[in-house]
Amino acid sequence: MRDPSNWLQLDVGCPTESVEILQNLCWEHGCSGIVEHVTGYFLFSTYFKDREATNRCSSALITESRSNGFLLLLQMIPIQDEDWTEYWHPYFEPIEVGALFRIHPPWITVPDDGRYQIIINPGQGFGTGYHESTALMVRMLECIPLRGMKVLDIGCGSGILAIGARKMKCGLTAGLDRDPQAVRESADNAGLNGEKDIRWFIGTPDAVRPGTFDVVLANLDYSILTSGADLLAGTLKSGGTICISGFQSRHRKDLIERYQSLGLTLIRSDRLNDWACLVFG
Repeated sequence: MRDPSNWLQLDVGCPTESVEILQNLCWEHGCSGIVEHVTGYFLFSTYFKDREATNRCSSALITESRSNGFLLLLQMIPIQDEDWTEYWHPYFEPIEVGALFRIHPPWITVPDDGRYQIIINPGQGFGTGYHESTALMVRMLECIPLRGMKVLDIGCGSGILAIGARKMKCGLTAGLDRDPQAVRESADNAGLNGEKDIRWFIGTPDAVRPGTFDVVLANLDYSILTSGADLLAGTLKSGGTICISGFQSRHRKDLIERYQSLGLTLIRSDRLNDWACLVFG
């Protein structure tokens, strides 16, 4: 069981040409953020909520370095929760996503230029818009019919997708996450955005009544999207839409086959760098 008072910072030193693949491995193993360094032995630091996840990621990085024959340096440092937000403040600036959205922290004032503003206070929940999978999901909100629809955000993290869906005039909206801290932060972020009607729940998709939602948003890792496909798709009404991301492009074909085997049809896809997003209906 993780100590709720601490995060773990994993510092990574490697050849510059290996940074991208190692950072992708960190994201795949559930890190909540990455900071790159311009000096010193360690080229970047990555952050995890618990030691088990940090150990799994470390093992994956070591396996990658051994397979490709390069030197790897790792260092693990605990960080107190109360230091987390202050630590991240300098790294968050407003970002524009797609044609309609702008994401920014509450301490920065942005112009009122017609974009939907999503205010996210960077905390422990995944989903600030800076990672490609989150940006892809937010961008896809522009392409999915949402007005009046019942929407479920599974693995809500920071609440960014549920909040974005509400900006697009959807109907009843719910966010679900197994991490109580993520649910608390999602509710706080919804309040910052004036979206107090979103319903937030601690739990997993198996607790959702089948056939309830018109639209399901699932920014999860590849293993959960694969093993939990039946549960995720099962929350949809007949004729509903599910949008998934959180996986790299190399897994795209496998996931298309997996969700098509459930009777769904691929209706839209998108990519950003090494990451992909799929929409089925």
